[in-house]
Amino acid sequence: MVKGFGSSELKTSEDFMTCADVPALAVEGVIEDPINPFTGKEIGYGDKGINPQYVIASDVYDIFVNNGNQFLPGNWYTVQDDMRKPENWKLVAEDTVLPEKN
Repeated sequence: MVKGFGSSELKTSEDFMTCADVPALAVEGVIEDPINPFTGKEIGYGDKGINPQYVIASDVYDIFVNNGNQFLPGNWYTVQDDMRKPENWKLVAEDTVLPEKN
């Protein structure tokens, strides 16, 4: 859910989103052609709607075990389009830190 500046209502989106979408949502309709001041790159949604998104599934949720600068190995899936449809999910790698992109 998102509530825009000056708005009195919440908007619900059924799009697949992650925390990485927050900067684009925050500046949408406020800043024209936003640029990240640290990287010089455009702030936006990138190719999220075009390419499959990679998602890791791990059974190790304890932050005192699975921490640092790299997650422990897990299963990797891709999802594209409606995330609620099982046929849109595909297992692409098992028990690995990072899958090879197709």
